[in-house]
Amino acid sequence: MGAAGIPVECTDRIKDHIWSKNLINCSLNPLSAIQEVTYGELREPGSWEIIEKIVRETYAVMKADGIRPLWGDPDTILGYLHGALIPVMANHCSSMLQDILHGHRAEIDYLNGAIVARGEEQGVPTPVNREICERIRRRQNACDRPNFP
Repeated sequence: MGAAGIPVECTDRIKDHIWSKNLINCSLNPLSAIQEVTYGELREPGSWEIIEKIVRETYAVMKADGIRPLWGDPDTILGYLHGALIPVMANHCSSMLQDILHGHRAEIDYLNGAIVARGEEQGVPTPVNREICERIRRRQNACDRPNFP
């Protein structure tokens, strides 16, 4: 991969990296799908409040599970999302929204659903992540009905 110009980095913290990537996906993808908006629109106050809650819940689960996120605290990743990542992707829609609109199953169980499951195992409440999962599942089920517009 390095020879192809793709940056490669070795790590002994693969679980931390995977969960950190999951944190980004959990924070943005389902909310974009539920609201049918681009990533840029997620910086609006109502959406941003939900993102903050998702991030803080996820950090609590990660901490209880012994995972060290690449960003030291929730405020650091929130600053990165708001100030750097979202602006670059502002006009894009999430793959989760595209999946739902095309009748495909979303990966919600592997994203926010994984947060909920680990939270249950660790005794950490995850009400916002749980609600996000339920809304995506309801949305998928509605799209599965034959008379759905």
